[in-house]
Amino acid sequence: MTIIGLFAWRNRGATGARSFSVLMFASALWAVTYAFQIAGANEVTIGFWADVNHIPVTVAPVAWFWLSLQFTTYKRFATRRLLAVFVTIAIVYLTFVFTNSWHSLVRGPIEPTIVADGALVISEHSFGPVFWLHTAYSYLLILLGIGLFVQLLIWSPAVYRRQVSLLILGGAVAVGTSAVYHTGLSPIPYVDITPFGFAITGIIFFIAIYQYQLFDLTPIARSFVIDRLEEGVVVLDPQYRIVDMNVAAQSLLLPPDATAIGERVDVLLPTAVCQSQFGGFVPMTTKDGSARSLGDERVRMTNEPPNMAESTQAVNKVERTNSVKAVLDNPETASETQHTALIAVEHDMETTYVQISTTPIVDARDDLVGYSMVLHDMTQTYQLQSKLQRSAKKLQRSNEDLEAFAGAVSHDLRAPLRAIDWNLERLEDGIEHSSEQSELAKTAKENTEAAQEMIHALLSYAKVGGPETSFEHVDCNVVVNRVLSRLQFDIQNADATVKYEELPTVTGSSHLLELLFQNLLSNALTYSDETNPEIEISATTIRDGHKIHISDNGVGIDPDAIPYVFDIFYQVDPANTDGGTGMGLAICKKIVESHNGEITVDSTPGVGTTVTLYFPQNTEPFLSSQPQ
Repeated sequence: MTIIGLFAWRNRGATGARSFSVLMFASALWAVTYAFQIAGANEVTIGFWADVNHIPVTVAPVAWFWLSLQFTTYKRFATRRLLAVFVTIAIVYLTFVFTNSWHSLVRGPIEPTIVADGALVISEHSFGPVFWLHTAYSYLLILLGIGLFVQLLIWSPAVYRRQVSLLILGGAVAVGTSAVYHTGLSPIPYVDITPFGFAITGIIFFIAIYQYQLFDLTPIARSFVIDRLEEGVVVLDPQYRIVDMNVAAQSLLLPPDATAIGERVDVLLPTAVCQSQFGGFVPMTTKDGSARSLGDERVRMTNEPPNMAESTQAVNKVERTNSVKAVLDNPETASETQHTALIAVEHDMETTYVQISTTPIVDARDDLVGYSMVLHDMTQTYQLQSKLQRSAKKLQRSNEDLEAFAGAVSHDLRAPLRAIDWNLERLEDGIEHSSEQSELAKTAKENTEAAQEMIHALLSYAKVGGPETSFEHVDCNVVVNRVLSRLQFDIQNADATVKYEELPTVTGSSHLLELLFQNLLSNALTYSDETNPEIEISATTIRDGHKIHISDNGVGIDPDAIPYVFDIFYQVDPANTDGGTGMGLAICKKIVESHNGEITVDSTPGVGTTVTLYFPQNTEPFLSSQPQ
């Protein structure tokens, strides 16, 4: 009993180990003191050891009950206040024991009796009311503890039932031998056989500790926590045997009514098609015998969903073996246990995609006691990602088709429009006609030029964010200077003043940013104040990017029109024939969004308009899925 108690104390960080070790020490002390008691040769010696024997008698029932509280779902009741009550009761009882000579409330006078032909001296005495009261109290604690373990036994899985059954059996042997003695049914008259029952209890507890790892994996609150989790949970012992799995894990990995408790973890994955793009706890061995994991070909799940055909081909290149231990113990592959794997489990012609995350379990001394596997049903996520991938590819094809269509429209429509324009010029120059005919020819020519501008704008819009666009660090000061040089005659004709301060460097496409600023500055000039047009370009740096503001003192925009200014072909004043094609701000919006940025308009009629551009610091081109 002492050796078992010392082992339990070495594992005192485990749940219930402290109270179990106290129980074992008390049982050992009980046996030792009783041995000295029956070895006593006179009344004084026998009485002394009989009194000392009551110390473990008071401790053992409390330790047993405390163990049952800690090992079951009632650990919350194992408080210091309750322990103080037990200690107080023990002190009061022991006070009665060691003052018994004054009141005889614990036992009557000791009468040494020689038995077994003089080979043994036993104490023959009666017990007092305090003793019987404490005995009833002790039996109550023991029976309550057994009751808690029986309740635990009912809902525990197979491996835990073996542990709990042995605890119940050991406790029943101890209380049974004690009851036999106190009811006078002992086969050896006047000899307390309880200490002999402790020897049997010790053997039973030894089996529980070493065979079924009593303190490695304990079932505290299992039914209230583990089985109610939506995620699947599988627990492995250090030998990679499955010691527990909740209902969710069984439904994800096993057919109905099947069980894998006690088997190695390999049985969970016989029908799974492992995805080569994801790493994790998937024991594999190559044909040359070297341990590896499918995680060798891992890619980020958030970027692209697994391709089933490629995954199947990758799996076919390796052989599944029972080398879980080799993979986990190998330093080169041990780190894989903390990553995730994605497997496909097939049941009844249906495929479920399960993400597995494996973590080692260590005790208070950092010794490995097992592994936990958390399972997430990724079927909907996988299907959604596959659908998104297909949609992205479809959208990319649509973008390519749209760009090809825009090119075809540009080529097929611009040629006849140029021919019409050339013929109209000849009509104006070479033929005498009335003023009405001249006006009609002029209007036709203007409409032809407007149609060409619209086609050019449509082509520019379609090409924004195309696959040939490359991003780099772009100095906005250089971009604005180029645009201002290009617009210098328009600025001079409008007698406008353009001011700009130091602008930031952003990540983007140089030619798209030039088109962006050219459209915005052209708009500002078109709708600027006729007497004193002013345009100001400023910038502010915020925590996650930059903002650039283009402000003018022009006519402004009606608040009701602002929500529509970025729509294709939308014109604030349709009656204004000089208002352009209505594509300028739509192109600007698409350019900014292709940089993962934002564009907003703030305007007051009669005061002016401010367009604000936001560019994030780390911009990745948003091209392939950008709707066009």
